[in-house]
Order: sequence, then C-alpha cells, then structure tokens
Amino acid sequence: MRRENFFFYFFRVFFSFFFFLRPKKLTQPFSSLFFPITSSSLPRAHAEYAWLAFEDGELETARAELERALATARGAGCSVTDSEIADHEYRLGRVLWTMGGAERDDPGAARARFEAASVEEGDCQAAACAWLGHWYRQVASDPARAANCYARALELDPDDGVVARNLAGAREEVAEQKRRAAEEAARAARAAAEAAERAARGATGAEQEEAESAAVAASAAAAAAAAAAAAVASSSAAAGGGGGGPQDTPGRRAAYNSRLASTWSASFSVKH
Repeated sequence: MRRENFFFYFFRVFFSFFFFLRPKKLTQPFSSLFFPITSSSLPRAHAEYAWLAFEDGELETARAELERALATARGAGCSVTDSEIADHEYRLGRVLWTMGGAERDDPGAARARFEAASVEEGDCQAAACAWLGHWYRQVASDPARAANCYARALELDPDDGVVARNLAGAREEVAEQKRRAAEEAARAARAAAEAAERAARGATGAEQEEAESAAVAASAAAAAAAAAAAAVASSSAAAGGGGGGPQDTPGRRAAYNSRLASTWSASFSVKH
C-alpha cells in the first residue's frame, strides 16, 4: 500500500470512529482528549453551547444547557467565580424572556435571573440591569422602577445609547403617570366641592353655616389640587413628558395649566 493511501485510510477510520461512536461510547467531546475539561471550565462549556443554541432558536436546548451550567457551577468542588455564575444567570434570563408567556412574565422566572445577575460585578451586570428595566417597564408596567434600573445600567456603561433612550422614555412615562394622578385628584376634589356647595344651598340655620364652611374648605382643597395638577403638568412638559402631543410645547402647556388652575379656583369659590 502506498504511504499516502495508508495515511488517508488511517485518518478516515480514526475520525469515523469518534464521529459515529462518540454520542454512545464517549462522555466527553473529541476536543477534551487533547484539551481536558476541568470542573471549572465545564459550566462555561455548557453555557457557550447554550448560547449557540439560543442564537439558532433552540430555546429549550439553551435553557436546559444553562440550567446544567448553573447546577454544575454551584456543585461541590467546582471553582467558578460569582461573576461567571451571574453571566449564566443573565443568559438564562434572556432565554426565558425570549420564550415568552409565563417564563417571561412570572417574577420568579426571567426577572429573578436578571436580578441575580444585576447585583454581581462583571461583564453582564450592565446588561442585566437594562433587561431588568425592560421587565419592569413592559411586564410590570412600573416605569419608576424601570427608570432606576436603566439609570444603574447607564452608570455602569455610560456609552450605551439604547439604555439612555430607554431611561428617557421611562422617565417620561413616570411624569405622565404623575400628571394623570394629579388631574384625577383635582377632579375628585372638584366633585367634592360641588357636592358640598349643593348641600350648603339646601341647608337652613346652623346646618347651613356648617355646610357652607365645609363647602369653603372643599373649594380650597379643590383649588389646591388644581394648582398641584397644573404644577405637575408643567414639570412634565419641561421634562418632555407632558403628553401634549407633537404640536405641544412647554410654553403652551404652562399657559394652559395656568388658565386651568385659575378657572377651577374661581369656579370652586362659594359666595356668602
């Protein structure tokens, strides 16, 4: 047999043996024969394989491999750093988020993974904080907590423009919530003042005096609530979160709020 043919058939049989028999006969990949996998590198191997599966859309495989990586990393005799465990937690959170449904919405699923990764210093800490902000903003509808998470992520990575935009958006939503709450409080105070004024008109004698006093107090409370709503709306407009629409401007919104406060204050006054 010629020498080149001998080497050709030798390597063909050699690689065929490992290719066909490795899944059933061998417990480690072929590369581990030359680069042995230690207890500290095995979790990383599971995590890297899981991320490849995640990028290919194989979410169940990615989840199983990352859970295996975490179990191995937390096992006895495995010398893995806390930052590496946090990286596995972050990746598992991303997988669960992408799976959607209960895996995304349940606080004990994706959110718990992002929280675990966000408190540990490492390469994925900023990303974990950002994704925790996504959870609070999109799932929990809590823009205030989302803004805190985005702010922390931006503190860790000031060059992340996407996080900066998300932070600005969350703060606008917080301002809008405050404006709506203030306006709702003002409407409730206005209704109470009108009810007190009607009661004062229908009362007689001492009851009338008490009713009129109650109406005056309710009117004052309504005027204060209206002024507070106007102040909140003005600050929201100044911060870009007034919600006035594309044609709105801070100056126009402030003028409108001023007229609103004065109109409500005048309409709530009770004449004796």
